[in-house]
Amino acid sequence: MSTAELQEEGHSLKISGDLNRETVPDLLLQLKTRLQQHPGEKICINLEGVSRSDSAGLALLVECRRLMRLQQGSLCFEALPEQMQHMAQISGLTDFLQ
Repeated sequence: MSTAELQEEGHSLKISGDLNRETVPDLLLQLKTRLQQHPGEKICINLEGVSRSDSAGLALLVECRRLMRLQQGSLCFEALPEQMQHMAQISGLTDFLQ
């Protein structure tokens, strides 16, 4: 079974582990809670610790971006893994994630 972890460091969130259909639902709940605590602010999500991701991981980032826009905040992604960059490019989401 794969795992994913979320750590908060000030206005930065750090995700590590595998992002897939098994780990993303729980991670999304955690992220929603954290993001709702910072309406109107800028939050950065660091993905340096992500070891693998499938389309569920990419969907997670899209949903986080949507949530922050609803709260009139902004979101940046740091150290987006190459695998996720490639999926974003194929999906036409590169600009959306920048």
